[in-house]
Amino acid sequence: MKRCIVCLKDIEDSAEECPYCGSYQVDLDSDFDMQYDDPVSGRSAAAPSRGRKTESYDRPARSRETAPSDRPAVKERTKSESIKAAATKNGSSSRILIVVAVILVLALAGTFIFLLKTGFFEKRAVKKTVRGYYEAFTEGDGTKYADYTCTPEMREYMEKYLVECKDVFGDISVDEYYKTYFLAEEATYEDVRIIDCTLYDDAVIQSVEKEFKDYYGIDIDIEKGYSVNTEFNYKPKDGSATKGANIVRVIKVHGKWYVYI
Repeated sequence: MKRCIVCLKDIEDSAEECPYCGSYQVDLDSDFDMQYDDPVSGRSAAAPSRGRKTESYDRPARSRETAPSDRPAVKERTKSESIKAAATKNGSSSRILIVVAVILVLALAGTFIFLLKTGFFEKRAVKKTVRGYYEAFTEGDGTKYADYTCTPEMREYMEKYLVECKDVFGDISVDEYYKTYFLAEEATYEDVRIIDCTLYDDAVIQSVEKEFKDYYGIDIDIEKGYSVNTEFNYKPKDGSATKGANIVRVIKVHGKWYVYI
């Protein structure tokens, strides 16, 4: 008795087919070649039987349209293009910023030149000098008064004058002299307003220089001068208040502005 190779039921040794499942009986120990379909090539081929040496065959490699080695190159090109695009964008932004910066610099330079030619900065310094002069009166500050009215030549003259007149004024400094004899009024000047500033011409400048020479005996080089029309509220020591006006002469000597009294 032998068993069916499929259903494993006992059948006769001579049976070529299984009476139970109908399977054809093959002697597995015999040299019987069985046909089968090759899953790689798709062609029919003889199946190797047990006990027979079979020749090995090489399975063909799967074909691909793009080799794996090509992919990194594609990515590299894409990265390079991205970097180039970013650099182009940054370059355009930088050029725009440079143009804007140049325009701003030119605008500021033009504004500065315009203000310089119209005397804006000069008149601003003149007005500051006039206000400092009135503040010295209001505060009774002899040092501030001297700073706003004494050129170096004038201070030198006053120092010599006070030494020569020591028997009259005593041992007194220039600042103390101005405080005692110019600011003794103790009046205040409030709400000082600059109405206008008129630039002196050369004839007026020469006239003021002549005054210094004739009255004080000193030579002085005046660079520029302004006549400043001012208005203010005047409050003397007694507490009364009146509106006042005054024309203040301002001269420029050694690059600094002074009130000429």
